[in-house]
Amino acid sequence: MTKDSSEKSPLISQSVLKSYDRKSEENFDNGVIATESSESGSIGSGVYTYTARQKRVLVQMATANFCHTVCFSLIAPFFPNEAEQKGATPAQIGLIFSVFELVIFICSPIFGRYITVIGSRFMYIMGLFVCGATTILFGFLNLAPDGGMFVGLCFAVRITEAIAATSFVTASYAIIANEFTGRVATVFGLLETFTGLGLMVGPPIGGLLYGAGGFFLPFVLMGSLMMLCVAVSICGLPKQEDMERRTGHTFLDLVKIPTVALIAGNVSVAAVTIAYVEPFLSGHLKTQVVISDVVALCYNL
Repeated sequence: MTKDSSEKSPLISQSVLKSYDRKSEENFDNGVIATESSESGSIGSGVYTYTARQKRVLVQMATANFCHTVCFSLIAPFFPNEAEQKGATPAQIGLIFSVFELVIFICSPIFGRYITVIGSRFMYIMGLFVCGATTILFGFLNLAPDGGMFVGLCFAVRITEAIAATSFVTASYAIIANEFTGRVATVFGLLETFTGLGLMVGPPIGGLLYGAGGFFLPFVLMGSLMMLCVAVSICGLPKQEDMERRTGHTFLDLVKIPTVALIAGNVSVAAVTIAYVEPFLSGHLKTQVVISDVVALCYNL
């Protein structure tokens, strides 16, 4: 790292600081780092400034996160009833919902291990592409034969979508670390806001589109938007320099830390309290003669 490039960094680690001149050290100690960089954010007078490149990446990733979570959550208001009509049992319907997160749990460490081999940019774009393709494909599953064939295809498509989502999300973390050095927590929180927004509006969007055009419309429309995100990312997402960083610790070492285990347990319990109603709420509300649009809004609450 040269002096010129090091002065462009919005956050300077202690090890890198040693290579700077005394003036740079004094600026860092005072909390002010002057920069004229166009490639990375700057901190001047305590205010962080995002560059045009960072803003472009942030908009792309926020839009992709939003569309992806809408695709994941839009099935809640109408799929249980459709699946029941196709011969699926309540237990099978619940598993179709839950297998998505189960696959993400299993595959996340694997993608994290090989991200430097595959490349974060390629992993990100391919994850988006497969997510969009499987979302569109899911819209045609109502044409499958009733019974075991329908259930099996639902599992296959849902698992494939979950693997793609794992690829996309894991690559997002690496790209955030590369593009927003020193602002990872802030950018991650912002993207999680769009993720939460997608989960919130996904069921109402799914219910409204289902009422307007039947089973296939929500999936085809949102899958097409995902494909548009793919095209934008191919053209606008900068190339990433993926460097492998070995710490000597494994995933099991991480979960053995009491604080990490406690937080993971709390998050899991919180997720259960949110998701357990998805397989049966719409069916219960339909027995109370509640119209489809109102069912969709109930998930939004």
